[in-house]
Amino acid sequence: MKYKILSPWLLLVLFLIFSVLAFGVHFVLETRGVGVSYRLHFLFFFLHFISLSSIIGISCFKQDLIASIYLSFLLVKMGAVVFLVYHFPVIKQHLVLYFGFYWYYLLLETAMVVALIKIQDKSHVKK
Repeated sequence: MKYKILSPWLLLVLFLIFSVLAFGVHFVLETRGVGVSYRLHFLFFFLHFISLSSIIGISCFKQDLIASIYLSFLLVKMGAVVFLVYHFPVIKQHLVLYFGFYWYYLLLETAMVVALIKIQDKSHVKK
């Protein structure tokens, strides 16, 4: 029983650990002279963190909605990125770098959601 409750939150901790690595890369880029905004990087992190924590929180109550919630948050995040590109001219200077951070967080979140779905499938298997 502990495994079922602990695993989703362990995925969130793994997401935070990999996010610290991304901020480490950001720090290295800043020391090398690449002008990358911490504000925008934190905003990308925050969008994905809120999405993943909501998915994990709802999966504790209703496991059938994981994929639907993931896809709806994906659409919201894509709209947020389009909004950021239009309203922050800094993104246009380092477009590939910012989208690299976005895709990194998206890849992490997708891996965590796939792992969460695998946990869900294991709990549905009859003994």
